[in-house]
Amino acid sequence: MTFTLYGMEPSDLIITEDMFQDQTKFINLCENNEGFNKMITTLQRDGYVVWFKTVRTVELPVRQKNVGNPAIDLIVYNIFVGNLMVGEAYMVSGPHQSFAFSVVKNLNNTISYYFVENNETQRLIFDKNGNLYNATINLDFDRNDDISTKQLSCETICTGLCSGGLAGSIPRCITGCLVTGPVGTPFCTVLCTLLVTFGCAYGCDALCQLI
Repeated sequence: MTFTLYGMEPSDLIITEDMFQDQTKFINLCENNEGFNKMITTLQRDGYVVWFKTVRTVELPVRQKNVGNPAIDLIVYNIFVGNLMVGEAYMVSGPHQSFAFSVVKNLNNTISYYFVENNETQRLIFDKNGNLYNATINLDFDRNDDISTKQLSCETICTGLCSGGLAGSIPRCITGCLVTGPVGTPFCTVLCTLLVTFGCAYGCDALCQLI
């Protein structure tokens, strides 16, 4: 399936990674973020080891002259079981908001999403077919169809994603995406990460006007 976000493709994003920049401020940013620390503590309790990897600056190219590109810092940590890397933890730092989530591939071919909601670390597990296998929170998408990815309005989708809280939006969006159409987990992860990252960090009205 070809992924597009209102006419944009993942390859349109401008991603830069400067391995020589001072990473200390980004590590400190994560260490001082309550939600990120809660998530990492849960990962460690579940037997994972987490190490800082890199910082990527992600820009969303806009289609207006003399307008700077919206950009966020994506702080990436590797997640290990023993010497095996099984996933990544992300701290998304925007100009207005920051949030964290993790994606872990389990040995039984399920995928776990960790995030913080209701001041507690939550975990969603999808099986290899993209079905919701287990969850620590109740996800009622019959009554929360405002986060359905089938809706056509940019503002409606973006507002629906952000209304439930930044940290929980990506996993909830992924689940909503999987239950509303014949699309796979990788597609839904990319779609929801972009929408939540740029929509919630910059404001839905501003984002939708730019793209």
